Amino acid sequence: MKKYLIFFLILLILFLPFNNIYADNIEEMKLKEQEIIYELFNLEAEKIKAQRNLEDITDLINSLETDIHKKVDEINNIDINIFKERQIINTWFRFLYMEGTNTLLSILLMSDNSSQLLHRIIYIDIITNYFYNKLDNLNALIYDKKTEEKMLIDQKAVLINRKNEQVNIIKKIDNLSKEKSLILEDIKNKISDYNRIYEISGVIDKTMPSIDLLLNNLSNFPWSSLEPDELKFSFFSVYASFSDKTITKMIQNYNKDFKKVEVYFNQKGFQIKNDNNYTLEGDFVIKNENLYLNITSIYIGEIKIEKEQLKGMLSGYDMKIDIKSPIETFKLKSVETQKGFVKFVLGK
Repeated sequence: MKKYLIFFLILLILFLPFNNIYADNIEEMKLKEQEIIYELFNLEAEKIKAQRNLEDITDLINSLETDIHKKVDEINNIDINIFKERQIINTWFRFLYMEGTNTLLSILLMSDNSSQLLHRIIYIDIITNYFYNKLDNLNALIYDKKTEEKMLIDQKAVLINRKNEQVNIIKKIDNLSKEKSLILEDIKNKISDYNRIYEISGVIDKTMPSIDLLLNNLSNFPWSSLEPDELKFSFFSVYASFSDKTITKMIQNYNKDFKKVEVYFNQKGFQIKNDNNYTLEGDFVIKNENLYLNITSIYIGEIKIEKEQLKGMLSGYDMKIDIKSPIETFKLKSVETQKGFVKFVLGK
């Protein structure tokens, strides 16, 4: 019955919210997936290179810091030597000028002849120049060491900038990898959605004829021939209870096509299941003293059909259930379901 019903459900599923797919077809999505995976591999390779460069630069910085510390120690040692030489010069000059210029003059005047005087003048000049030259050399050395120190510090600054560049490169690669991973995950979900649609379409093709057969026979089942599992009478009412096993047996015996159909009752109402193919849920409704099945939802696999979509699907099916009253003058008043049973209350 109603071939349009299958078409209706297929259209319904194709327009469900999970089918928010932007590519034209699944092949394009798979190609895009491979492209993103390739980009992720390249990004990972670039990250490894950047990390290796970062390690090399860090090692160079550490080596430079060691060299800088050595230069500082050398400069400090030269400063100590300069201080010592200055102390020696001070001592020398204090000796020469212990009594003012007279001491130096007396040394010169004590010469026996002009030759000795000349030698003494030369000696004093040599000694004085020696210490001055030594100080000059030490000052030149400290200047060279400080120049070398500055060069090392400048090299360290350059390496620190390079190190920061590598750190930023790694951060950018990580951020780009996260973005690509999210895109890849989105593509995988969309491919999964495509596959899911194909699977659901196959389930619908197989399941809908079975649902249609059940809905078309709900009112034709031999309801009036059912014997209550429990029957109670009072002066004003009759209570007839039917177990879900009794109703399941009646439906399965009706036709071989319903051998896998099972009925279950609970406090909310009923469930009609056909193996793992579909499940109908609902409750009972009384209208004009007649009993009707009120189907509130249908599950096909993971798809739930309800509300407005369900109304269109159920349109045209007869949901009336003809339960025979044990006393003709008693009419159906209420229906109550509980786990395993449905109880009908009839009254005058």
